[in-house]
Amino acid sequence: MGRQKMYSRNVEKSVYLDSSSRQAADKLAGEILKVCGWGNALDVGCGMGDLVAALSAQGIAASGVDVAEVAVTVADRKCPGRIRQESMLSLSNPDCSIDIVTAIHSLESIAPENLTAALRELFRVAKRSVYIRVTTEIDSAQSPQTISRDRAWWEKQLLQVGFRKHPRYYVAVPYESLENEPDDITIVMEKPPAAVLERYPLSALAAERDLHMDMAREQGRRSDAHMIRYFEAARYIRPGDRVVDAACGLGYGTHILAHNSLASEVAGIDASDYAVEYASLAYGAPHRGITFRKGYLPEALNELPEGSVDFIASFETLEHLEHADPFLQACARVLAPGGRLMVSVPHDWSDETGVDPNPHHFRLYDWDALIREVGAEFLLERAFVQSASRKKIDKAWSVAPREWRSLAVEDAPRQTSEWCLLLAMRDPLAKADQHYQERMFPPASVAAKPALLDFPSQYKNPWLVRSMISIGPRMTDPIELEKIADRVLKSAVGGFDEAAALCVIAYRMLENGRPKAEFSHLIERFTPYTLLEHPETSSPIAIRWAISLLYVQGMLEMGAGDHQAAKLSLSRCAALPFWIYSPLLGTKTVDAAFRLGVLYQAGGDRESAKRWWRSALDMAQRAAQTDWSLQFGSLDAPPDFVFREMTQLFDLATRCASALSAFDQISENPAAVERVLYNRAKQAYDLQETASTERMRLESNAATERQHYLDVIDRLKAEAEQVNAHAEGLHNEIARLKTDLQGARAVGRKVSELEASLARERRQTAPYRGQVPTYRWLLGHLRRKILRRGTPILPPIPEAKKQSRKARLDTAPSRHETSKDNPKREPVLTPSQKQAAEQTVLDVVRFEPDIAGAGCFNDIDQLLVNRSIPRGSHVAAWKKLFETLERPYDYLIFVPWLTRGGADLAAVNAVRAAIQVKGADNTLLVVTDHDRIEARDWLPEATNVRVLSDLVPDLSPTDRTRLVQMLITALKPRAILNVNSLACWDVIRKAGSPLSTMTDIYASLFCRDYTADGRAAGYADTHFRTCLPFTKKIYFDNETFARELIEDYGVPPSLQDRIEVLRQPALSSAQPRGFALKEGSESLPVFWAGRFARQKNVDLLIEIISAAPEFHFDIYGDGDEKYKKNLNSAGIIAGNSSMKGSFPSFEAIPTQEYGAFLYTSLWDGIPTVLINAASLGVPIVASHVGGIAELVDDDTGWLIKDYKDPSAYIRALVEIRSNPQEARRRVQCMLERVKRLHSWDAYATKLSETSSFLAP
Repeated sequence: MGRQKMYSRNVEKSVYLDSSSRQAADKLAGEILKVCGWGNALDVGCGMGDLVAALSAQGIAASGVDVAEVAVTVADRKCPGRIRQESMLSLSNPDCSIDIVTAIHSLESIAPENLTAALRELFRVAKRSVYIRVTTEIDSAQSPQTISRDRAWWEKQLLQVGFRKHPRYYVAVPYESLENEPDDITIVMEKPPAAVLERYPLSALAAERDLHMDMAREQGRRSDAHMIRYFEAARYIRPGDRVVDAACGLGYGTHILAHNSLASEVAGIDASDYAVEYASLAYGAPHRGITFRKGYLPEALNELPEGSVDFIASFETLEHLEHADPFLQACARVLAPGGRLMVSVPHDWSDETGVDPNPHHFRLYDWDALIREVGAEFLLERAFVQSASRKKIDKAWSVAPREWRSLAVEDAPRQTSEWCLLLAMRDPLAKADQHYQERMFPPASVAAKPALLDFPSQYKNPWLVRSMISIGPRMTDPIELEKIADRVLKSAVGGFDEAAALCVIAYRMLENGRPKAEFSHLIERFTPYTLLEHPETSSPIAIRWAISLLYVQGMLEMGAGDHQAAKLSLSRCAALPFWIYSPLLGTKTVDAAFRLGVLYQAGGDRESAKRWWRSALDMAQRAAQTDWSLQFGSLDAPPDFVFREMTQLFDLATRCASALSAFDQISENPAAVERVLYNRAKQAYDLQETASTERMRLESNAATERQHYLDVIDRLKAEAEQVNAHAEGLHNEIARLKTDLQGARAVGRKVSELEASLARERRQTAPYRGQVPTYRWLLGHLRRKILRRGTPILPPIPEAKKQSRKARLDTAPSRHETSKDNPKREPVLTPSQKQAAEQTVLDVVRFEPDIAGAGCFNDIDQLLVNRSIPRGSHVAAWKKLFETLERPYDYLIFVPWLTRGGADLAAVNAVRAAIQVKGADNTLLVVTDHDRIEARDWLPEATNVRVLSDLVPDLSPTDRTRLVQMLITALKPRAILNVNSLACWDVIRKAGSPLSTMTDIYASLFCRDYTADGRAAGYADTHFRTCLPFTKKIYFDNETFARELIEDYGVPPSLQDRIEVLRQPALSSAQPRGFALKEGSESLPVFWAGRFARQKNVDLLIEIISAAPEFHFDIYGDGDEKYKKNLNSAGIIAGNSSMKGSFPSFEAIPTQEYGAFLYTSLWDGIPTVLINAASLGVPIVASHVGGIAELVDDDTGWLIKDYKDPSAYIRALVEIRSNPQEARRRVQCMLERVKRLHSWDAYATKLSETSSFLAP
């Protein structure tokens, strides 16, 4: 089967798309951009277009092609004008025109003989990157032409058409995950320059393979092992570093280093003319600082100026040198202080004679030798163990999985692996007088010399900044870091170098939880740096270290339990003018103020606690108001870390804000403490502070755990031998089972025949299935009516009861048998019962004319009587409900309850329209799910209402569903309308097919609903998909949601005409009242009305109230007690809001007394409260969610697109207050829109059209 037929069949089989497909596409789009970067994109085999839509949403100029017409039709609705129907064997795109080509599960469906042509076509149109996802295991029965191969096979095909592995390959595919891959695999390739392929085809590379190989153009474990070293090395390259790849070979590693770091220059050096020529052609990019040159080691390094390099990578080089010391010394000379070296060597590749058999290796390495040689010239930072397919265990090679692991250097000698790797640092104290040049930060910002970046004037040895002071760039090994700091202190260099070293050691003590006796001597050395007589006139760097040292001093004292001393240290810290150095230093003072508040609150001094927490907010405000150009340098190229730390500052201030907002409860309510101490901001900050320490702890434990796992492996090997013996026995058992299987297959053939017979029976009985519920109801009615007349259904047979069941079965003639002795069944009913049954049939025929012709009622006296009378709550409830039905009703409207919500008002509007068009006697409103009907006064007086909860108390959901189905089946109305009734939705889902043959089914949807954890949980997600085929129409109050569901579920055109927009009407009696706003007025009364629920975003309302003291807010509504309590508290604290309680209708709110209506919502359709506010002529500020933009826009109100930002709402209110003329203009536009779209006549007319609920 070709791809077009196969795909079309699969698409047509599923009417709707999987609801999670868009989320998966969004995640995939993010992964693609992370690996491939920005550019235009083409999705080949785009299917339903989800990935094209997701990439477009990320700002990418994405398009798609697919061979299947049905897929292109669906995809084009999502991405108009960007989808083409084409075969990937013949794409219309020009050569080298697409930056990112994607093929997600499309290549597997290509016929084997066409695969190479398809890959060549992808190569032709690709300009840079190709991102592929394929399935390696596929059911051949479903797709007989499918190619099923592993990663190595797919990589080989891609390499043969010209691709090479992408330099960010291992971002998409972690190295160790290659060992046990899932069925779905990802492959990321890159298109090399055409000149490389022309001059160096794969056959030419194969000839040099023993000495040189471009690992990006080879598949398998060897390629992965070489490439992953460079990928991991790039993690330790600092921004702006100048990098050298010593012995770069064919340059693939240099390419990886450049594309996985922010290095300013990356230079490759190799002794081979062939290697340098190839690397320059394949990977050279001088405009990006990627260059290659010929040179022997160590001579080529000695030609470079001293301290001119920041990072050197040299993998599998040392074993090729007769003497390693000159090379390592040259590396140390050329590296700047704090620069890094990363090397790798084979780990004991000796044979049985103890010699390395590789003729190009001069030396044999193990961990001890490598550590000794590199440690003679460098500070050792980290060790890494790596294996590709083997390692030595007990001096013998053993098979091993892929492995890459980082660990402390002291733990390395106990490890076994295929390769050993070390990361080392040039001693930052060895050449402290070397000229310092700042390269980590943008030159424009450095040139401005803000205090934050003016290191040469602040430190005697500025190289300490990147090696000891700055978190991230500095030494990663905590023990070695402490050694550097200790050496700084012993050198008596003085100055702020010493202050930084003291701070480093103090934090190490804090991490290790040292007692006060151990750190008191250290704190004594803080005094020269923390005792500032005139802080306002002190130098920025003095302020920086005074705050840092006082902060860590307070933290040490808190940890030791000396709270009085901690209060003194932290208060001194918080009182210092941090902004003199940088607003970023406010992270320390804000956190100090917070901890002071905690200490005073715990000690019972609430006023002091409140004062410190409030001061923290003042600090955050001061930090935000500083001149960023002066503090951070050029904003055209700012250091990116400053804004991350500014975010931390405000996150820390959030804790103080939380403490103040919950201040009244914080002493007695643990929930308030939890909110303060464990909010997300605090968790993020704590995680960042402890991540490094925790990582080191885990890595130190990893070696011990790994040895444990090796012991477990040995035990498992022994167990495996036992399993093999057991497997032999199982083999014999399998042989026996095969014999049994042959017999089972014979039975299976008989089962197939029976299934075919059953299918024929079902087809023959299909025309009668729709009538089964009607007959079942009539039989039940016959039983009830006979019982009412007091006549027993069965005559008493006392003698029969005395017999055993077996005796009765043996002696009693079967009523179902016909023979000479029993030619016809004996009558079941007595004459009086028969008379009652005949009269009942005549009565019911008036309801159900079709019953008159039913054959089962032709001979009444031969009716079989069901001895098991149904019992249960729904039976008793149905009896009561049936007795209250004075007449048949043609139009039923089902609601869950009748409260004062928007959906309830929509149901009331439908009832009003039905009574207006069809009359009250033909209309019945049924309340199904709850007994709440407090909005009954909204209904017209003549409305017929039935509340299921009034029939029998404690009805279960199943009982309610049965009652709804029985009512529809009994009355057989012309049409039913479901407005949010769960019982009715369940009936449509379970019995929609037969019910749709006896009545027209309509329903209403307004918006999605969501659970507390953010999962979609409304009827649109639980019932819409299965119920749509059984409905005549599903009404939506807005186009946005209707289009969203059509797109999400891929609703086919044949069902789209069942989705209709029915706009809710405004208040029929509403007249514009105007609003309270005058030119030049400083006040603006604002009101909010709605349910107190998560959907209405009451938390945001509280934030707005707290942040806008210049406005007064009146709040109308009722709901969740938690929100009510929080609103009350916010009003008391801010003093600018009042709770007005619930409102019987929107007309009852004196809207003319307000200058604006504020509506905050997280999700919605077009809420009726907004329509009513609009019809009364009040300016509206509303969140941009759901279909609200169809009513409120920049012409008719203030639509808040950033709907979670309280400041955006406040800005809109300020604009209304300052510009009343504009507010009046927008109100007038809104009144015209409401009159055009939301009038009662338009609503009633729409509901009465052909194929609508009230159609003639």
